[in-house]
Amino acid sequence: QGTRLGNMRLLALTLLLVLGFTRAQHEACPNEEALRPCTCDGSGINCMHLKTSTELVKSFRASGQNEHHGLWIQKTPVTHIDTGAFGAFKFVDVYIELNENLTSFVLDSLGRSRNTLRTLSLFSNALNTFPFEKVAQYPELRLLNLAGNRLTSIPPRAFSAGELKKLALSNNPITSVGHFAFSELPKLETLHMIHTGLVTLGPYSFSMRRHSVNLMIDLADNSISYVDANAFASTGPFLLDLSRNNLTSLEEDGFLPLARNMLQTMRRRSDGKSATVLTRGNPLSCEGCDYLWLVRNSRNRLFSRMFLDFRCADGRRMAELDASDINCNIYP
Repeated sequence: QGTRLGNMRLLALTLLLVLGFTRAQHEACPNEEALRPCTCDGSGINCMHLKTSTELVKSFRASGQNEHHGLWIQKTPVTHIDTGAFGAFKFVDVYIELNENLTSFVLDSLGRSRNTLRTLSLFSNALNTFPFEKVAQYPELRLLNLAGNRLTSIPPRAFSAGELKKLALSNNPITSVGHFAFSELPKLETLHMIHTGLVTLGPYSFSMRRHSVNLMIDLADNSISYVDANAFASTGPFLLDLSRNNLTSLEEDGFLPLARNMLQTMRRRSDGKSATVLTRGNPLSCEGCDYLWLVRNSRNRLFSRMFLDFRCADGRRMAELDASDINCNIYP
């Protein structure tokens, strides 16, 4: 009988806890009826059942708790999100993704989240423009994902965000990057720009005045055939991935200063890992004096480790090259 009584008490306590949690969750959400078709739980607000932009505006006129951790608007037919769309609501992490008809997004729509927003993912929508200059107004932003849209260019001095660590621009038909586009991102650690329309890296396009010792720039799987001598001026990423592009040479004017900057970055790190430039999958000719600087440094242990995956189009490694192999008549 004592065991039975104990079980009943445990059941009653469990019910009280469940009821208390349900009540707390209810109090942490806006008015349920007014919020529809969006829904709310302890993690935030989900609007996956939205049909129109008008419904979105109506939902966020709901009364009640307006500060939430997450917002999800995914796989909806919504076409635009304008200023004022989210009313007085504040969020930390926002995921507006996979909305194939979304062609317009106004960053000011999240104006009330200026001092709270840490994650903004606009992945795989249909945006052909983005208000880059507004990013500076969100000082807590750590991650910005613009991958999978229809952006065609990154303007000069596009980004200014003191705390941003991750920036994704992959799978956009980007054909140009303006000078100093990323120069005001001192804490950036990962920049992803794979599968874009890039053919040329212009002057100062990836020049960064200050950057993290953990900086990794991923430019793999593009069609890059030319890198301006000043494309990476002052920049020394810990990892630069240029795999599977159309580079036929690594010209000294641009790549030797880049390599030296990368070695400086490596020395500032405490883990002893080697800085790396990945070039596998490029049609590197290994012909001509453009390669002389690599021949001269091929016995340098740090340089050879940096270009560990270097391969000529015919399969030769950097250590296998000499001045006669590259048909350069200047003695190294």
